[in-house]
Amino acid sequence: MKLLTAEDVTLFPVSSRSALEAKLSYSKNSDGKHSTEAMYNDPRWRSSKFFELEDYLLSFLDSSTENGKERVRLKLETPIGIADRLLTSCQRLVKLEYEKAVEDLASIKDLVYGANNYAIKLKSDSSSWQNQISSLIERAKGRAVTLMESTLQLSNIDLIFAYTIKGKTGSSMRATSFVQNDILSPTLDDAVNLLGDYSTWLSSSNTREANVYLECFCERWDALVAPEERALLDPNGLVNEGEKLTIKALEGFNASAAAKDFEEEIRELVVKLPADSFLDDELLVP
Repeated sequence: MKLLTAEDVTLFPVSSRSALEAKLSYSKNSDGKHSTEAMYNDPRWRSSKFFELEDYLLSFLDSSTENGKERVRLKLETPIGIADRLLTSCQRLVKLEYEKAVEDLASIKDLVYGANNYAIKLKSDSSSWQNQISSLIERAKGRAVTLMESTLQLSNIDLIFAYTIKGKTGSSMRATSFVQNDILSPTLDDAVNLLGDYSTWLSSSNTREANVYLECFCERWDALVAPEERALLDPNGLVNEGEKLTIKALEGFNASAAAKDFEEEIRELVVKLPADSFLDDELLVP
């Protein structure tokens, strides 16, 4: 009992040989109930004490007895215990997944916040480039206006006469060449160079920012990033496409044609001026 560390243990001293002899002798008969009653009265069966053990075991099959209730309890407790352990394990896994999902959500919010801040910073930094382009255009515009005003001075009556007499078929005037060579062409070259610098800066900024996001994804969600996606195919594709469109627009601008348009505008203005516009040494612009 000490070895089993149990109390109130029921022992059944039986003679298995006598019980087996009685069982075998009566099992050959097919009288059913009468054979069973005869076996119970057999001295071999009664002396084997096996019927007490048999009754004890059979009592577990009857749910109305204490032993039967214990059998049902053990029978139900095993799957219930397994189900309880499974449920506990599932709850633990769900809790871990939830905590991981919360961390992932926080990381995603940080990425979105960083992307929004980058967009604001990019817009702010791009304003300086836009201001440079605008300043470049305004300077060219101011020089063209100054040239037009100086050309239409009464002191340049010979130049005005040349504009009027030569018409469209005459050779380009000196002012027209100045507009083309000293104003439009240099401005166009500066604009192309400025656009190239802007594209380089924007490409570098986008590449650096994209690498930050890619490293974050590889670190936290490595399984979601395919190996071929870890090397950015072309993070500057959008920038390059915008640059191509802008350069295409600049290439479509013809400085010579614009200078001729400038000359034609002055010629039309001179032709339309009334005669009294030449009475004093002032601008001939109406």
